[in-house]
Amino acid sequence: MQDGSKPNEDEQLDSTHDEQKEEVKNQFAEFWTKFIQFIRSVLDLRSGVDREATASGILHDVEFKGHASWILVCSVLIASIGLGENSIPVIVGAMLISPLMGPILGVGFAAGTNNFELLKKSLINFAVAIVISLVISTLYFLINPVFNVTPELESRKQAVLTAIAIAFLGGAAGIIAGSRSAKSNVVPGVAIATALMPPLCTAGYGLATWQGDYFFGAMYLFLINSVFIALPTYLYIRYMNFPFKEFVDPLRAKKIKRYTYIVILIIVVPSAIGFYQVITRSFFERNAKDFISTVKSELEGTGSRLIATETQYNDSLQSIHLDFSGKIIPDELQLSWKKRMANYNLGNARLEIYQNEDPAKALQAIQEQSKQDQRDLVTTIVELKDARIDSLEKELSKRTSQFVGKDYNAVARSTRLHFSELQRIGFSEQIEIDFTGKQDTICLVMIDWQEGMSNERMIQDEEKLKIWLMAKLDAMDVRLVHFDHEH
Repeated sequence: MQDGSKPNEDEQLDSTHDEQKEEVKNQFAEFWTKFIQFIRSVLDLRSGVDREATASGILHDVEFKGHASWILVCSVLIASIGLGENSIPVIVGAMLISPLMGPILGVGFAAGTNNFELLKKSLINFAVAIVISLVISTLYFLINPVFNVTPELESRKQAVLTAIAIAFLGGAAGIIAGSRSAKSNVVPGVAIATALMPPLCTAGYGLATWQGDYFFGAMYLFLINSVFIALPTYLYIRYMNFPFKEFVDPLRAKKIKRYTYIVILIIVVPSAIGFYQVITRSFFERNAKDFISTVKSELEGTGSRLIATETQYNDSLQSIHLDFSGKIIPDELQLSWKKRMANYNLGNARLEIYQNEDPAKALQAIQEQSKQDQRDLVTTIVELKDARIDSLEKELSKRTSQFVGKDYNAVARSTRLHFSELQRIGFSEQIEIDFTGKQDTICLVMIDWQEGMSNERMIQDEEKLKIWLMAKLDAMDVRLVHFDHEH
Protein backbone atom coordinates (compact mmCIF):
# COMPACT_ATOMS: atom_id res chain seq x y z
CA MET A 1 0.00 0.00 0.00
CA GLN A 2 2.73 2.38 0.84
CA ASP A 3 4.56 1.72 -2.43
CA GLY A 4 1.37 2.18 -4.46
CA SER A 5 0.37 5.48 -2.84
CA LYS A 6 3.61 7.30 -3.60
CA PRO A 7 2.97 7.79 -7.33
CA ASN A 8 -0.46 9.20 -6.56
CA GLU A 9 1.01 11.77 -4.22
CA ASP A 10 3.56 12.84 -6.85
CA GLU A 11 0.83 13.22 -9.44
CA GLN A 12 -1.20 15.37 -7.06
CA LEU A 13 1.81 17.58 -6.37
CA ASP A 14 2.50 18.03 -10.10
CA SER A 15 -1.16 18.84 -10.71
CA THR A 16 -1.17 21.43 -7.92
CA HIS A 17 2.03 22.98 -9.24
CA ASP A 18 0.56 23.27 -12.76
CA GLU A 19 -2.57 24.89 -11.40
CA GLN A 20 -0.50 27.43 -9.47
CA LYS A 21 1.54 28.24 -12.58
CA GLU A 22 -1.61 28.67 -14.60
CA GLU A 23 -3.10 30.90 -11.93
CA VAL A 24 0.06 33.05 -11.87
CA LYS A 25 -0.06 33.38 -15.66
CA ASN A 26 -3.69 34.38 -15.54
CA GLN A 27 -3.03 36.94 -12.82
CA PHE A 28 -0.06 38.38 -14.74
CA ALA A 29 -2.13 38.54 -17.94
CA GLU A 30 -4.92 40.27 -16.06
CA PHE A 31 -2.44 42.70 -14.47
CA TRP A 32 -0.83 43.43 -17.83
CA THR A 33 -4.23 44.00 -19.44
CA LYS A 34 -5.26 46.39 -16.68
CA PHE A 35 -1.86 48.13 -16.83
CA ILE A 36 -2.22 48.67 -20.58
CA GLN A 37 -5.76 49.93 -20.05
CA PHE A 38 -4.50 52.30 -17.38
CA ILE A 39 -1.73 53.64 -19.63
CA ARG A 40 -4.21 54.09 -22.46
CA SER A 41 -6.59 55.93 -20.17
CA VAL A 42 -3.75 58.15 -18.98
CA LEU A 43 -2.58 58.93 -22.54
CA ASP A 44 -6.01 58.98 -24.16
CA LEU A 45 -6.49 62.13 -26.20
CA ARG A 46 -10.02 61.44 -27.35
CA SER A 47 -11.79 61.61 -24.02
CA GLY A 48 -13.04 65.07 -23.12
CA VAL A 49 -12.71 66.49 -26.66
CA ASP A 50 -15.36 69.07 -27.53
CA ARG A 51 -15.22 69.40 -31.32
CA GLU A 52 -17.89 72.07 -31.63
CA ALA A 53 -16.43 74.25 -28.89
CA THR A 54 -12.91 73.84 -30.36
CA ALA A 55 -14.02 74.94 -33.82
CA SER A 56 -16.06 77.81 -32.39
CA GLY A 57 -13.19 79.04 -30.22
CA ILE A 58 -10.65 78.99 -33.06
CA LEU A 59 -13.04 80.74 -35.46
CA HIS A 60 -13.71 83.42 -32.84
CA ASP A 61 -9.98 84.19 -32.33
CA VAL A 62 -8.97 84.25 -36.00
CA GLU A 63 -10.13 87.73 -36.97
CA PHE A 64 -8.28 90.95 -36.05
CA LYS A 65 -10.91 93.65 -35.75
CA GLY A 66 -11.93 96.10 -33.08
CA HIS A 67 -10.75 95.07 -29.63
CA ALA A 68 -8.36 92.39 -30.94
CA SER A 69 -6.39 94.98 -32.91
CA TRP A 70 -6.09 97.26 -29.88
CA ILE A 71 -5.01 94.38 -27.67
CA LEU A 72 -2.34 93.57 -30.26
CA VAL A 73 -1.14 97.21 -30.26
CA CYS A 74 -0.88 97.18 -26.46
CA SER A 75 1.00 93.88 -26.55
CA VAL A 76 3.46 95.22 -29.16
CA LEU A 77 4.19 98.36 -27.13
CA ILE A 78 4.65 96.40 -23.90
CA ALA A 79 6.99 93.91 -25.62
CA SER A 80 8.99 96.77 -27.23
CA ILE A 81 9.41 98.48 -23.86
CA GLY A 82 10.53 95.20 -22.29
CA LEU A 83 13.03 94.51 -25.07
CA GLY A 84 14.43 98.04 -24.90
CA GLU A 85 14.82 97.93 -21.12
CA ASN A 86 15.86 94.26 -21.00
CA SER A 87 12.96 93.46 -18.65
CA ILE A 88 11.92 89.79 -18.82
CA PRO A 89 8.75 90.21 -16.68
CA VAL A 90 7.49 92.97 -19.01
CA ILE A 91 8.16 90.79 -22.08
CA VAL A 92 6.32 87.88 -20.44
CA GLY A 93 3.36 90.17 -19.78
CA ALA A 94 3.27 91.16 -23.45
CA MET A 95 3.29 87.50 -24.52
CA LEU A 96 0.42 86.69 -22.16
CA ILE A 97 -1.94 89.25 -23.68
CA SER A 98 -0.83 88.75 -27.30
CA PRO A 99 -3.67 87.54 -29.59
CA LEU A 100 -1.28 86.26 -32.29
CA MET A 101 -2.06 82.60 -31.55
CA GLY A 102 -5.58 82.98 -33.01
CA PRO A 103 -4.85 83.12 -36.77
CA ILE A 104 -1.97 80.62 -36.43
CA LEU A 105 -4.24 78.00 -34.85
CA GLY A 106 -6.80 78.96 -37.49
CA VAL A 107 -4.33 78.01 -40.25
CA GLY A 108 -3.66 74.61 -38.67
CA PHE A 109 -7.34 73.95 -38.03
CA ALA A 110 -8.37 75.02 -41.54
CA ALA A 111 -5.71 72.80 -43.13
CA GLY A 112 -6.77 69.87 -40.96
CA THR A 113 -10.46 70.18 -41.88
CA ASN A 114 -9.99 71.20 -45.56
CA ASN A 115 -11.72 74.49 -44.77
CA PHE A 116 -10.12 76.61 -47.49
CA GLU A 117 -12.30 79.63 -46.79
CA LEU A 118 -11.10 79.66 -43.17
CA LEU A 119 -7.52 79.10 -44.35
CA LYS A 120 -7.69 82.19 -46.55
CA LYS A 121 -9.26 84.23 -43.76
CA SER A 122 -6.62 83.07 -41.25
CA LEU A 123 -3.71 83.89 -43.56
CA ILE A 124 -5.11 87.37 -44.29
CA ASN A 125 -5.57 88.14 -40.60
CA PHE A 126 -2.14 86.71 -39.85
CA ALA A 127 -0.62 89.12 -42.40
CA VAL A 128 -2.61 92.01 -40.91
CA ALA A 129 -1.29 91.17 -37.43
CA ILE A 130 2.30 91.10 -38.74
CA VAL A 131 1.93 94.49 -40.45
CA ILE A 132 0.37 96.09 -37.36
CA SER A 133 3.10 94.69 -35.13
CA LEU A 134 5.94 95.82 -37.42
CA VAL A 135 4.51 99.33 -37.87
CA ILE A 136 3.90 99.91 -34.15
CA SER A 137 7.25 98.48 -33.01
CA THR A 138 9.16 100.38 -35.71
CA LEU A 139 7.51 103.66 -34.69
CA TYR A 140 8.26 102.97 -31.03
CA PHE A 141 11.99 102.40 -31.66
CA LEU A 142 12.14 105.47 -33.91
CA ILE A 143 10.59 107.67 -31.22
CA ASN A 144 12.44 105.99 -28.34
CA PRO A 145 15.70 104.65 -29.80
CA VAL A 146 17.78 102.03 -27.98
CA PHE A 147 21.42 103.14 -28.03
CA ASN A 148 22.86 100.02 -26.37
CA VAL A 149 21.48 96.72 -27.69
CA THR A 150 20.06 94.67 -24.82
CA PRO A 151 20.60 90.90 -24.42
CA GLU A 152 16.85 90.35 -24.96
CA LEU A 153 17.05 92.04 -28.37
CA GLU A 154 20.25 90.22 -29.24
CA SER A 155 18.80 86.80 -28.40
CA ARG A 156 15.89 87.25 -30.86
CA LYS A 157 17.92 87.72 -34.04
CA GLN A 158 19.03 84.11 -34.47
CA ALA A 159 16.94 80.93 -34.76
CA VAL A 160 18.30 77.47 -33.99
CA LEU A 161 16.86 73.97 -34.09
CA THR A 162 15.68 74.14 -30.48
CA ALA A 163 13.24 76.89 -31.49
CA ILE A 164 11.46 74.35 -33.71
CA ALA A 165 11.11 71.87 -30.84
CA ILE A 166 9.80 74.55 -28.48
CA ALA A 167 7.28 75.85 -31.04
CA PHE A 168 6.07 72.34 -31.94
CA LEU A 169 5.65 71.21 -28.34
CA GLY A 170 4.03 74.50 -27.37
CA GLY A 171 1.64 74.33 -30.30
CA ALA A 172 0.75 70.73 -29.45
CA ALA A 173 0.05 71.63 -25.83
CA GLY A 174 -2.04 74.60 -26.96
CA ILE A 175 -4.36 72.69 -29.31
CA ILE A 176 -4.71 69.75 -26.91
CA ALA A 177 -5.69 72.05 -24.05
CA GLY A 178 -7.90 74.19 -26.28
CA SER A 179 -9.90 71.19 -27.51
CA ARG A 180 -10.96 70.07 -24.03
CA SER A 181 -14.46 70.65 -22.75
CA ALA A 182 -12.86 71.43 -19.36
CA LYS A 183 -10.49 74.37 -19.93
CA SER A 184 -7.13 74.64 -18.18
CA ASN A 185 -4.38 77.21 -17.64
CA VAL A 186 -2.12 75.68 -20.33
CA VAL A 187 -2.75 78.30 -23.04
CA PRO A 188 -1.01 81.19 -21.16
CA GLY A 189 2.02 78.95 -20.71
CA VAL A 190 1.97 78.16 -24.42
CA ALA A 191 1.98 81.89 -25.20
CA ILE A 192 5.09 82.33 -23.06
CA ALA A 193 6.91 79.26 -24.39
CA THR A 194 6.36 79.94 -28.09
CA ALA A 195 7.25 83.66 -27.75
CA LEU A 196 5.62 85.07 -30.86
CA MET A 197 5.60 88.75 -29.95
CA PRO A 198 9.29 89.45 -29.03
CA PRO A 199 10.69 88.39 -32.44
CA LEU A 200 8.20 90.62 -34.27
CA CYS A 201 9.16 93.61 -32.12
CA THR A 202 12.85 92.83 -32.66
CA ALA A 203 12.17 92.89 -36.41
CA GLY A 204 10.62 96.33 -35.88
CA TYR A 205 13.81 97.40 -34.10
CA GLY A 206 15.78 96.18 -37.13
CA LEU A 207 13.62 98.29 -39.44
CA ALA A 208 13.92 101.36 -37.22
CA THR A 209 17.72 101.11 -37.07
CA TRP A 210 18.27 99.76 -40.61
CA GLN A 211 19.95 96.61 -39.30
CA GLY A 212 19.14 93.76 -41.65
CA ASP A 213 20.51 91.01 -39.41
CA TYR A 214 18.01 91.93 -36.68
CA PHE A 215 15.06 92.22 -39.09
CA PHE A 216 15.63 89.05 -41.12
CA GLY A 217 16.87 86.98 -38.17
CA ALA A 218 13.90 87.91 -35.99
CA MET A 219 11.38 87.44 -38.82
CA TYR A 220 12.83 83.99 -39.51
CA LEU A 221 12.46 83.07 -35.83
CA PHE A 222 8.87 84.34 -35.88
CA LEU A 223 8.14 82.31 -39.03
CA ILE A 224 9.56 79.15 -37.43
CA ASN A 225 7.42 79.64 -34.33
CA SER A 226 4.30 80.27 -36.41
CA VAL A 227 4.72 77.28 -38.76
CA PHE A 228 5.53 74.82 -36.00
CA ILE A 229 2.62 76.00 -33.88
CA ALA A 230 0.25 75.45 -36.81
CA LEU A 231 1.76 72.05 -37.73
CA PRO A 232 0.82 70.14 -34.54
CA THR A 233 -2.63 71.73 -34.75
CA TYR A 234 -3.03 70.28 -38.24
CA LEU A 235 -1.76 66.85 -37.14
CA TYR A 236 -3.99 66.78 -34.05
CA ILE A 237 -7.11 67.79 -35.97
CA ARG A 238 -6.46 64.99 -38.48
CA TYR A 239 -5.73 62.45 -35.73
CA MET A 240 -8.92 63.33 -33.86
CA ASN A 241 -10.97 62.95 -37.07
CA PHE A 242 -12.56 66.38 -37.00
CA PRO A 243 -15.17 66.56 -39.78
CA PHE A 244 -13.97 67.87 -43.15
CA LYS A 245 -15.49 71.06 -44.54
CA GLU A 246 -14.63 70.09 -48.10
CA PHE A 247 -13.52 66.79 -49.60
CA VAL A 248 -10.39 66.89 -51.77
CA ASP A 249 -9.56 64.32 -54.41
CA PRO A 250 -6.52 62.15 -53.56
CA LEU A 251 -4.36 63.65 -56.30
CA ARG A 252 -4.87 67.20 -55.06
CA ALA A 253 -4.40 66.11 -51.44
CA LYS A 254 -1.09 64.49 -52.36
CA LYS A 255 0.01 67.67 -54.14
CA ILE A 256 -0.89 69.84 -51.12
CA LYS A 257 0.98 67.46 -48.80
CA ARG A 258 4.07 67.62 -51.04
CA TYR A 259 4.07 71.44 -51.00
CA THR A 260 3.65 71.41 -47.22
CA TYR A 261 6.71 69.18 -46.81
CA ILE A 262 8.76 71.43 -49.11
CA VAL A 263 7.85 74.56 -47.10
CA ILE A 264 8.70 72.82 -43.83
CA LEU A 265 12.03 71.63 -45.24
CA ILE A 266 12.92 75.15 -46.44
CA ILE A 267 12.19 76.52 -42.99
CA VAL A 268 13.98 73.77 -41.06
CA VAL A 269 17.27 73.62 -42.98
CA PRO A 270 18.61 77.12 -42.08
CA SER A 271 17.74 76.63 -38.42
CA ALA A 272 19.44 73.24 -38.45
CA ILE A 273 22.57 74.86 -39.89
CA GLY A 274 22.44 77.56 -37.20
CA PHE A 275 21.98 74.92 -34.52
CA TYR A 276 24.99 72.99 -35.86
CA GLN A 277 27.12 76.15 -35.72
CA VAL A 278 26.07 76.83 -32.13
CA ILE A 279 26.87 73.25 -31.12
CA THR A 280 30.27 73.24 -32.83
CA ARG A 281 31.13 76.60 -31.23
CA SER A 282 30.15 75.21 -27.83
CA PHE A 283 32.31 72.10 -28.36
CA PHE A 284 35.23 74.28 -29.49
CA GLU A 285 35.03 76.51 -26.43
CA ARG A 286 34.77 73.51 -24.10
CA ASN A 287 37.76 71.77 -25.75
CA ALA A 288 39.76 75.01 -25.72
CA LYS A 289 39.06 75.40 -22.00
CA ASP A 290 40.33 71.86 -21.32
CA PHE A 291 43.44 72.50 -23.43
CA ILE A 292 44.19 75.76 -21.61
CA SER A 293 43.84 73.96 -18.25
CA THR A 294 46.45 71.45 -19.40
CA VAL A 295 48.80 74.28 -20.44
CA LYS A 296 48.42 75.91 -17.02
CA SER A 297 49.20 72.67 -15.23
CA GLU A 298 52.41 72.18 -17.25
CA LEU A 299 53.69 75.66 -16.35
CA GLU A 300 54.07 74.91 -12.64
CA GLY A 301 57.68 75.35 -11.55
CA THR A 302 58.85 76.68 -14.94
CA GLY A 303 58.96 80.37 -14.01
CA SER A 304 56.37 81.20 -16.67
CA ARG A 305 52.81 82.28 -16.01
CA LEU A 306 49.70 82.40 -18.23
CA ILE A 307 48.23 85.87 -17.78
CA ALA A 308 45.54 86.08 -20.49
CA THR A 309 43.67 83.85 -22.91
CA GLU A 310 41.39 84.51 -25.88
CA THR A 311 39.53 82.14 -28.18
CA GLN A 312 38.15 83.02 -31.60
CA TYR A 313 35.70 80.90 -33.57
CA ASN A 314 34.07 81.49 -36.95
CA ASP A 315 33.64 79.66 -40.22
CA SER A 316 37.04 80.68 -41.56
CA LEU A 317 39.21 80.82 -38.43
CA GLN A 318 39.52 79.03 -35.10
CA SER A 319 42.33 80.23 -32.87
CA ILE A 320 43.55 80.17 -29.27
CA HIS A 321 45.64 83.13 -28.14
CA LEU A 322 47.80 82.72 -25.01
CA ASP A 323 49.72 85.54 -23.28
CA PHE A 324 52.60 84.56 -20.96
CA SER A 325 54.87 86.43 -18.60
CA GLY A 326 58.08 85.34 -16.93
CA LYS A 327 60.65 83.04 -18.48
CA ILE A 328 60.60 82.30 -22.19
CA ILE A 329 58.77 79.06 -22.96
CA PRO A 330 61.04 76.60 -24.82
CA ASP A 331 60.28 75.89 -28.46
CA GLU A 332 60.04 72.17 -27.69
CA LEU A 333 57.19 72.75 -25.22
CA GLN A 334 55.37 75.06 -27.66
CA LEU A 335 55.67 72.43 -30.40
CA SER A 336 54.37 69.78 -28.01
CA TRP A 337 51.29 71.88 -27.26
CA LYS A 338 50.55 72.37 -30.93
CA LYS A 339 50.86 68.65 -31.64
CA ARG A 340 48.60 67.73 -28.73
CA MET A 341 45.82 70.08 -29.83
CA ALA A 342 44.48 67.27 -32.03
CA ASN A 343 43.88 65.22 -28.86
CA TYR A 344 41.34 67.90 -27.83
CA ASN A 345 39.64 67.99 -31.27
CA LEU A 346 41.40 71.29 -31.95
CA GLY A 347 43.43 70.11 -34.93
CA ASN A 348 42.05 72.85 -37.20
CA ALA A 349 42.64 75.61 -34.64
CA ARG A 350 45.68 77.88 -34.65
CA LEU A 351 47.72 78.36 -31.47
CA GLU A 352 49.13 81.87 -31.01
CA ILE A 353 51.64 82.41 -28.22
CA TYR A 354 52.82 85.80 -26.98
CA GLN A 355 55.44 85.96 -24.24
CA ASN A 356 57.65 88.49 -22.55
CA GLU A 357 60.57 87.33 -20.43
CA ASP A 358 60.82 90.32 -18.09
CA PRO A 359 57.68 92.30 -17.13
CA ALA A 360 59.87 95.19 -15.92
CA LYS A 361 61.47 95.44 -19.35
CA ALA A 362 58.09 95.30 -20.97
CA LEU A 363 56.87 98.14 -18.75
CA GLN A 364 60.00 100.14 -19.54
CA ALA A 365 59.45 99.59 -23.27
CA ILE A 366 55.85 100.74 -22.93
CA GLN A 367 56.96 103.87 -21.04
CA GLU A 368 59.60 104.65 -23.67
CA GLN A 369 57.04 104.21 -26.42
CA SER A 370 54.64 106.48 -24.54
CA LYS A 371 57.31 109.18 -24.23
CA GLN A 372 58.12 108.88 -27.94
CA ASP A 373 54.43 109.16 -28.77
CA GLN A 374 54.20 112.32 -26.65
CA ARG A 375 57.23 113.81 -28.41
CA ASP A 376 55.73 112.99 -31.79
CA LEU A 377 52.45 114.55 -30.71
CA VAL A 378 54.14 117.77 -29.61
CA THR A 379 56.07 117.93 -32.88
CA THR A 380 52.85 117.46 -34.84
CA ILE A 381 51.07 120.19 -32.84
CA VAL A 382 53.95 122.64 -33.41
CA GLU A 383 53.96 121.86 -37.14
CA LEU A 384 50.22 122.40 -37.35
CA LYS A 385 50.49 125.74 -35.50
CA ASP A 386 53.34 126.87 -37.76
CA ALA A 387 51.28 125.98 -40.80
CA ARG A 388 48.33 127.90 -39.37
CA ILE A 389 50.48 130.95 -38.71
CA ASP A 390 51.87 130.84 -42.25
CA SER A 391 48.34 130.59 -43.62
CA LEU A 392 47.16 133.58 -41.57
CA GLU A 393 50.19 135.65 -42.57
CA LYS A 394 49.53 134.88 -46.23
CA GLU A 395 45.88 135.84 -45.83
CA LEU A 396 46.82 139.07 -44.05
CA SER A 397 49.39 139.85 -46.72
CA LYS A 398 46.78 139.20 -49.38
CA ARG A 399 44.27 141.50 -47.71
CA THR A 400 46.76 144.32 -47.07
CA SER A 401 48.56 144.05 -50.39
CA GLN A 402 45.40 144.95 -52.27
CA PHE A 403 45.87 148.57 -51.20
CA VAL A 404 49.63 148.79 -51.83
CA GLY A 405 50.88 150.42 -55.02
CA LYS A 406 47.59 151.95 -56.08
CA ASP A 407 47.62 155.25 -58.01
CA TYR A 408 44.93 156.99 -56.01
CA ASN A 409 45.30 160.27 -58.01
CA ALA A 410 44.42 158.44 -61.22
CA VAL A 411 41.49 156.71 -59.50
CA ALA A 412 40.26 160.05 -58.16
CA ARG A 413 40.41 161.77 -61.56
CA SER A 414 38.59 158.97 -63.39
CA THR A 415 36.00 158.85 -60.63
CA ARG A 416 35.34 162.60 -60.97
CA LEU A 417 34.79 162.18 -64.72
CA HIS A 418 32.02 159.62 -64.08
CA PHE A 419 30.53 161.36 -61.03
CA SER A 420 30.62 165.09 -61.81
CA GLU A 421 28.84 166.15 -58.61
CA LEU A 422 31.57 164.60 -56.45
CA GLN A 423 33.32 167.47 -54.62
CA ARG A 424 36.10 165.63 -52.71
CA ILE A 425 37.36 162.05 -52.29
CA GLY A 426 39.89 160.43 -49.92
CA PHE A 427 41.28 156.93 -49.43
CA SER A 428 42.43 155.06 -46.29
CA GLU A 429 42.70 151.57 -44.80
CA GLN A 430 40.68 150.47 -41.76
CA ILE A 431 41.57 147.45 -39.57
CA GLU A 432 38.50 145.75 -37.99
CA ILE A 433 38.69 143.13 -35.20
CA ASP A 434 35.62 141.30 -33.86
CA PHE A 435 37.30 140.04 -30.60
CA THR A 436 37.11 136.42 -31.73
CA GLY A 437 40.52 136.54 -33.33
CA LYS A 438 39.21 137.50 -36.76
CA GLN A 439 40.88 140.55 -38.33
CA ASP A 440 39.95 142.23 -41.60
CA THR A 441 41.28 145.19 -43.61
CA ILE A 442 38.67 147.35 -45.35
CA CYS A 443 39.15 150.11 -47.93
CA LEU A 444 37.60 153.25 -46.49
CA VAL A 445 36.66 155.98 -49.04
CA MET A 446 35.64 159.42 -47.79
CA ILE A 447 33.48 161.49 -50.13
CA ASP A 448 31.80 164.87 -50.29
CA TRP A 449 29.03 165.79 -52.74
CA GLN A 450 28.15 169.25 -54.02
CA GLU A 451 25.60 171.17 -51.99
CA GLY A 452 21.98 171.01 -53.09
CA MET A 453 22.14 167.39 -54.22
CA SER A 454 18.94 165.50 -53.30
CA ASN A 455 19.14 162.55 -50.89
CA GLU A 456 17.51 160.21 -53.41
CA ARG A 457 20.07 161.09 -56.07
CA MET A 458 22.90 160.81 -53.52
CA ILE A 459 21.84 157.25 -52.51
CA GLN A 460 21.66 156.13 -56.14
CA ASP A 461 25.05 157.59 -57.04
CA GLU A 462 26.73 156.15 -53.93
CA GLU A 463 25.58 152.65 -54.86
CA LYS A 464 27.08 153.11 -58.33
CA LEU A 465 30.21 154.71 -56.87
CA LYS A 466 30.81 151.78 -54.53
CA ILE A 467 30.67 149.29 -57.39
CA TRP A 468 32.93 151.53 -59.50
CA LEU A 469 35.57 151.88 -56.76
CA MET A 470 35.58 148.12 -55.98
CA ALA A 471 36.42 147.50 -59.63
CA LYS A 472 39.04 150.26 -59.88
CA LEU A 473 40.74 149.39 -56.57
CA ASP A 474 40.38 145.63 -57.05
CA ALA A 475 39.01 145.47 -53.50
CA MET A 476 36.68 142.88 -51.97
CA ASP A 477 34.78 145.58 -50.11
CA VAL A 478 34.63 149.38 -50.08
CA ARG A 479 33.02 151.45 -47.36
CA LEU A 480 31.86 155.01 -48.16
CA VAL A 481 32.02 157.68 -45.45
CA HIS A 482 31.08 161.37 -45.71
CA PHE A 483 33.57 164.10 -44.75
CA ASP A 484 32.88 165.82 -41.46
CA HIS A 485 32.07 169.41 -42.44
CA GLU A 486 32.41 170.68 -38.87
CA HIS A 487 36.16 170.22 -39.04
